Amino acid sequence: FTDTYDSLQTFSLTLIVTSNFGCIDSVVKNFMIYPLPTITHTPDLETCLNDTLNLFATGGVIYDWYSNTGDTILNEQNPVVISDTDKIFTVVVTDVNQCQSSGTFNIVVFPLPQTNAGADSFVCIGNTYQLNGSGGVSFSWQPANVLNNANLQNPTATIIDTTTFILTSLNRQGCKNFDTVTINVQFPINATIN
Repeated sequence: FTDTYDSLQTFSLTLIVTSNFGCIDSVVKNFMIYPLPTITHTPDLETCLNDTLNLFATGGVIYDWYSNTGDTILNEQNPVVISDTDKIFTVVVTDVNQCQSSGTFNIVVFPLPQTNAGADSFVCIGNTYQLNGSGGVSFSWQPANVLNNANLQNPTATIIDTTTFILTSLNRQGCKNFDTVTINVQFPINATIN
């Protein structure tokens, strides 16, 4: 015997049993219909590869998380995950009455830019050197104080010592990556003829 109830109520169910000899007995069981938990959870997200994500859900006492890529996180309300690929997450929320509700959300993961600061090179003391960055739509170089404009893709450096430059670039989705290049300063050779 099964039945479905769509409203909150208390009801009694009576089971009457008749034996082969005509004897009758009964038992009464009281039932309470509880509401399903009302939950909130992480919305759909767009993020960058390898970002740390703080998932959340409310509305119950037990929180179990499952993704379409095989992730299973049991009994944790606010798990932390690393964005490694696109995923669909489902959170199952259980309340104090053992009633359950679930919610689903998508995580879209954008790739990092292919940041490239160029190959290590050299410059003669007293000369300038043009850096060559690629792999993004905006660029930032450090150290900035030896550059004509640290936010150019290909700035000019004026250095007196060997320097390692750090290039940070962003793609159209705002994802960030880094690369380095070392420019060695060459000093003149003192040649003599005997």
